[in-house]
Amino acid sequence: MIQIRYRYNAVFKAISETAAPAHEQLPVLTRTGDFERVPWRGFIDREDALKIEGAKPVKLDIYQYSTSVGVMPKWQNMPEDMAAQGCLTDLGVYVVADQGRLRFIAKPQS
Repeated sequence: MIQIRYRYNAVFKAISETAAPAHEQLPVLTRTGDFERVPWRGFIDREDALKIEGAKPVKLDIYQYSTSVGVMPKWQNMPEDMAAQGCLTDLGVYVVADQGRLRFIAKPQS
C-alpha cells in the first residue's frame, strides 16, 4: 500500500490508498520551482494514466513516502532532487504508481 506525506504550512499531512481524506489538495511543482495546490483524486497506475485523454504528467512536491503495510508505516524521505509523478486532469491530480511503487522523476532545476 502506498502512502505519501506532504507539507501544508508547518504541518505534515498523510494520504494513503485506503483512507484518503476528501477535499485534499496536493502541491504540484511549477517550472519556476514554486507550487500550486490541486485537488487530489487518488492513486493511479501508470498504464491507466497514459489512457486518460488530455492528462498531463506533473511533478508532486512530496516529503515522504511508504510502501509498507500496517498501522505504523516505515516512512522514507524523498530524495531532494526527486519528485513524485502526478497525472493532472481537468478534475485534479492523481499520484502515479508503477507496479505498486511510487514513481519518481527529477525535480525542475531552479
